[in-house]
Formats: sequence, structure tokens, C-alpha cells
Amino acid sequence: MPPYVGLDLETRESFRDVGGWTPEKLTISLVGIFDARTGLERTYRLEELSKLERVLADRPSVVGFNLLGFDYAVLKPVVSFDPYTLPTI
Repeated sequence: MPPYVGLDLETRESFRDVGGWTPEKLTISLVGIFDARTGLERTYRLEELSKLERVLADRPSVVGFNLLGFDYAVLKPVVSFDPYTLPTI
């Protein structure tokens, strides 16, 4: 099985708080991952996203629910790469 990372993020606000469906206005509270290569789970706060970027730099396949419609839109403004370029399942 190819290496993959399961990813899910939670935000501090709701869409109501930011005036509607604008994921890029939401602030990340926590990103959780499961790394299938190591079998380890890890969480990252907003201040720790550079560590998450190092995990994703290997370009593993990323698995999650609604990554393309939500998680990547929230993540994109606060990381140094475009998460939409990751191989996504």
C-alpha cells in the first residue's frame, strides 16, 4: 500500500461567525493526522503548521472527508504551498 496521511482540521469559528461560506476566513484550531508509514497520530496547532508542512513535503497521498471542498481551502492561506497540489483520495 502506498504511504498515506489521514488529515482532518477543526476551526475556531463557524461560517456564521465569518459571514458565510468563506473557508479562507476561518482560523485553524487544530489539524490532526494519521501517518500510515509510522502508524502514529499527531495533532498540530496553528503555531505548529511548519511541522505539518514537513510531513506533507514528502507528498504522501492524503485521505480525508471533504478535503477539496473545505480543509484545503482553510489550510491554503496559512501554509507555504498549495495543498490542492497534494495527491488526494
